[in-house]
Amino acid sequence: MHYTICEYGTIYPQDDNSTEENSFEEIFLPLSTFHLLKTLALEYQERKVNQVISLQYQQGKELMKVKNFVGVIELADDTQIEILPKIYPYASSVESKKMLINMLKTLPNLPFITLQESHLQIDNQSFLLEIFIHQFLKEVEKLLQQGLQHDYILKEEAQPYLSGKVIVSQDIKQKLTQPHLFYTQFQAFVADTIPNRLIKTVLHQLSRRPSLQPPINNLLIAFEQISLSKTPLADLIAMEKDIRSYHSKSYEKIFLWIQLFLQESAWTNWAGDYFGLALLFPMQQVFERYISQQINVIFQENYQVISQEKSKYLIVFPIQQFGLQPDILIKDKNEKVVMLIDIKWKIIDEKKRNMGIDEQDMYQIYVYGQKYDCENLVLIYPQNSDFQEHKILFLEENQTKKLTIFSWKWQENNLTNLLDIL
Repeated sequence: MHYTICEYGTIYPQDDNSTEENSFEEIFLPLSTFHLLKTLALEYQERKVNQVISLQYQQGKELMKVKNFVGVIELADDTQIEILPKIYPYASSVESKKMLINMLKTLPNLPFITLQESHLQIDNQSFLLEIFIHQFLKEVEKLLQQGLQHDYILKEEAQPYLSGKVIVSQDIKQKLTQPHLFYTQFQAFVADTIPNRLIKTVLHQLSRRPSLQPPINNLLIAFEQISLSKTPLADLIAMEKDIRSYHSKSYEKIFLWIQLFLQESAWTNWAGDYFGLALLFPMQQVFERYISQQINVIFQENYQVISQEKSKYLIVFPIQQFGLQPDILIKDKNEKVVMLIDIKWKIIDEKKRNMGIDEQDMYQIYVYGQKYDCENLVLIYPQNSDFQEHKILFLEENQTKKLTIFSWKWQENNLTNLLDIL
C-alpha cells in the first residue's frame, strides 16, 4: 500500500469502522501499520537519529506528526509512505514530486543528478522509491555492459595442480588425506572485490520486493561468484578510497547509489530482522542547496557567488570565536559584497507580529550585514497563502541598509527578481 503526505502532515491510526479519506495533509493507517511506523519513530529517537516523526496525543488518542523531512519510508509490511514538500499554491502530489526530484538533483554527494526528468514518467502511479531503485538497476546494467572490475587477491587453498607458493605445513597435513592435492598460496584474478560485493548486497536487500525480483534476479546471475558484504559500512569507506585512488571511474555513479541505500540511517534492523527502509532528507538543506544553485546560475556571469562563506567571526579578539556562515554572498568585480542572502524553509505570516519571523533569523542577518559591510540583505522564504509578495524593510533611518523579505514562488521560480534588488 502506498501513501503520500506532505511535511508537517498528520498520521492517524485507522479505526475498524473508520470512513475518513486520506489527503495530502493527513493519512489514516491500519492499526498494524501505524504500530510499525511508531516502532520506527521510537527507534530513531533511541538511536538519536534526526527525529522525522513525533508521537503526540490529541483528545487522548495517539497520532504522529511528520517533521520537515522529505523522502520515503518503507515498512516491513511493504507499506510505503512518501513525504513531499508542502508548497503553495498547493501543488498536486505529482507536481510536488517533480519539484522534489529537481531539488534533490542539486544535493552534493548524492546520485540524483542522474535523474533526467524528461526520461521519468511521473504520475499518480509513480513512487519515489521505485524511481530511485529503477535508476540504480539501470546503473548496474550499464556497469555489466562495461564489465565488472576484477582484482588480484591472495588466496590459500588445496589444488590438483602446483601454482604459486606451497605452504609446507598445510601441504603435509593435506597430503595425509588427499595426497593428490597441493596446498598453495597464489594470486587469483577475481571479480569478488569490495565494490562488487556492495552492489550484490544492495541487490540482495532490494530483491525482497516481489515486483522487483525478476529484473534483480537477472542481474544477480552476473554476481554468482561474488560474496555478500559482511561489513557494508567499512566496505563503503574502502570503496570510496578505491574510487579516488585508482581507475574506478566506471563505479563513481553507482557508488553514490550504494552509499544512499546502505547508509547507516537508511536500513532499520534489529536482531537481524528486516524492518524497513527510510530515505529521508531535511527539507531546509534541500531547499537551501536548490536555491543556492539557482542563484549561482542567475548571477555567475557578472558576479561572484560564494556559498557557505566562513571567513568572519563574531568575536575577533583575543581569539576568534563564533564563526559566521551566511548562505550566500554576492560579490562584484571589486570583491565588494553587494548582496548577502540567507535561505529559510519556514512558513511566515505577514499578518502576525513581526511577520512570524524568528527573531534569531533577524539578528543573525543583521550581524552578517555588519560584519561583511553589506547594505543589501535578503531573507528568502517560500511563498504561502499568508505571505505572497516581497517586503522591503530598512535597518537604518537614512535607509542606506535594507532587508528584503523575499517570497520564492515555485511556479514562476522568480529568483531572477533578485537582480532588481541590487
